Order: sequence, then C-alpha cells, then structure tokens
Amino acid sequence: MYFTKIELHNFGIYKGQHEMCLSDQIGNRNVTLIGGLNGRGKTTFLDAILLALYGKQTLKYIQENARSYERLLIEHINKHATDDLTYVAVSLCLDDGTALRVCRNWKLKGKKVDESICVEKNGTVDRYLGESWSYYIEEILPFGIARFFFFDNEKIAQLADDTSFEQIKTSIKSAIGVSTIEKAITHINEVIHRKKDALQAFEKSEVNQGYQKVEAQLKELNAKIEEARRSAEILKSNCESIKITIDAKEKEFWTSGGDLTLSRDSIKQEKEKIKAQVQKVRDEIMLRVSDPATPLYMCRKLVTQAYDTEINEQKKAALKLSDSVIGSIQEHILDRFQESNFDDRTLRIITDIVKQEIGKFTSADGDMEHINMSHTTMNSKFVCSVKKFPNFLQLLPNASRRWSKKILL
Repeated sequence: MYFTKIELHNFGIYKGQHEMCLSDQIGNRNVTLIGGLNGRGKTTFLDAILLALYGKQTLKYIQENARSYERLLIEHINKHATDDLTYVAVSLCLDDGTALRVCRNWKLKGKKVDESICVEKNGTVDRYLGESWSYYIEEILPFGIARFFFFDNEKIAQLADDTSFEQIKTSIKSAIGVSTIEKAITHINEVIHRKKDALQAFEKSEVNQGYQKVEAQLKELNAKIEEARRSAEILKSNCESIKITIDAKEKEFWTSGGDLTLSRDSIKQEKEKIKAQVQKVRDEIMLRVSDPATPLYMCRKLVTQAYDTEINEQKKAALKLSDSVIGSIQEHILDRFQESNFDDRTLRIITDIVKQEIGKFTSADGDMEHINMSHTTMNSKFVCSVKKFPNFLQLLPNASRRWSKKILL
C-alpha cells in the first residue's frame, strides 16, 4: 500500500485548495520525506493525513487527551478562508490495485461543527465503505502503529515511550490478525464455560428428567415398532403365499365350471324350459304310441313291400284283362295293313314294329301266388302315410323323434 495524493482546503495555514502528489514518475515508491523551515506547515500537513484517516482517534496523537475533537476541528479552520468549507483528503493505492480516496470535511455552524466523510473506491462513491471506514482503516493500517508510518521528527521521542508499548503491540497484532484470533479464543472459552454451566443446570432440571423419561419411552416404543415391523414382514410373506393359493384355487374353480354360478338364474330358466319341452315330447310320444297305426309302423318295411307287391299285381291283372282287347286291336291293325298295297318286305317290317310296340302293353306269361289286400286296407291312412313318407319319424319334432326311437325301435 502507498499514498498517491494529499488534498488540503482551508486547513490550518493552508488557505484555499492545495494538492501534493506523493508518487514519482515511476509510481512504485512508498516513502516520502517532507522538509522545510519551522512554521512552514510540516506538522500541519502530517496532522491533515492523520485526521483524514482516523478522525477522533487523531486527538490522542495531535493534542492532549483533555481537548475535545470539535475544538480540534475548529482550531484547524483557516481564519482567512473565503468560504466556510474545510476538508482534508488522502488518496492511496492498495496492494491489489484498488484506488481509495477518503475525504473528511466539516463546517462551523454557530458553536457546533457539522462533519462528514466520503470514501471513493476506484473513482466511485462507496457509501457502505464510508459508513464503516473507522473499522476498515483499522484492518489495513491500525492507528496504534500509524506513528511508525507518519511521524514528526520533533515527536520522535514518543516512539520510545513505555506507556504506548501495549497499544503498539495491540495494533501490530490487529494488523496481522493475531488479536482477532485471541479475541475469538477468549470468546469461545466464554461460550464453552456458559454452555457447561447451562448443561449442568439442564441436567438437574425437571425438563431434563422429563426428557430422560420421554427418551426411555421412545426406546421402548422403538423396540415395539421394530418388533411390529418384523411381524409385519412375516404377515406380508404369509399374505403373499395365501394370495398365490387363492389364485390357484380360483383358477381351478373357474376351470371346473365355476362361471356357471354367475348364470345360475338363466340356467334355472333353461332347465324349466327343457322340462316343459320334455313333458311336451312325452305327451306327444304317448299320443303316437296310442295310435292304432303304431304296430304297423314297427313293421313298416314289410307293410311297404306288401303294398308295392299288391300294386304290381293289380297292374299285372289289369294287363291280363286287357290282353284280349289289345290282341284284337293288333289283328285289326295288321289286317288293315295287309289290305293296303304294300310290298311283302314293307309289310313284314310294319308287322314286326306293330307286334313289338303292342307287345309292351301285354302281360307276361305265368302266374304267381300272392295275398290280395282288401280295398279298405289299401286305402288305410297309415298304409298311405308309410307309402308316401317312408321316414315317418321325420314328421315328429327332434325331441319327440329321440324318444320315439327309444320306445319304438
């Protein structure tokens, strides 16, 4: 850290505006020596720097402790100033390159002094740094060791004063951070001591006894909870095995027709309907069985064969009765052809054709014995039915047909 510029305005013997640049052309030197004759303002210049940086603390270095700070400010106002404003400003540069300018100004209003401080950081006013400047300057350059950086040759004997040694030691510790650590250690020891006393008092209090009792109850409850958790795990395992068994039984139930229970009412209705149909079929079967034609139906093949045979015999008998008529017709036709003027060959052909065609309507020779059915039998309802409907059972309903087969066949 090094100082770059000092500004004085109506301060002490310095009337008006005065500036002093402390850096050379290179700008890397931080030791400045100011010389001059007595009464030329060397001490006033040093006081201005200390006053700008430390404010009220400067009183310990500039004047006796008995003097007031306001009185010090009033005495440093130039008596020949043309305006009522007095200020001192110090510009410095930190090791990290940060530029600071601290300006302390004051005005006299009656018998009181109106003082203010303004701090600029890198050319911008920093209000927070201005409000906490007294703490900030103690961190970068404590007042206790400021005399080693700003000292007057006339007051150099004060550096050997034993009474200021403790203050110097404290400032050095503050500058390197040792005092902060010592304060922290002391504070921690005090906190530990207070906490121990509070802990002892708490251990003897009713609240702690109640806490111990509650803690014992909590341990007991935790043990019960753990036991309940283990029981829950066992029950969960049992539930899973039971669920597997239930699923298997349910699957078996549905496979073996358990779904029928869902349609129990409809099955009952279907059962009643089937019962009614069975009863109807039975009634119809009884009606069929009581019919006189039923015995004949049981030998329906024989009846059909007899009926067909009788029909054929009747046809043969009819042909036999018509043989004489057909023979007379044949002779009459042949006589007519012979009376015609056909030659012998043509007449023979015509005669053969007539005999062949008319011979188809004559009966064959030979007689066969058979039983003649009466006219009443040939015209009976059952015989006609058997003849017209050989599959007599097809006339019945499906259910009646099944029962008729069981009874009749």
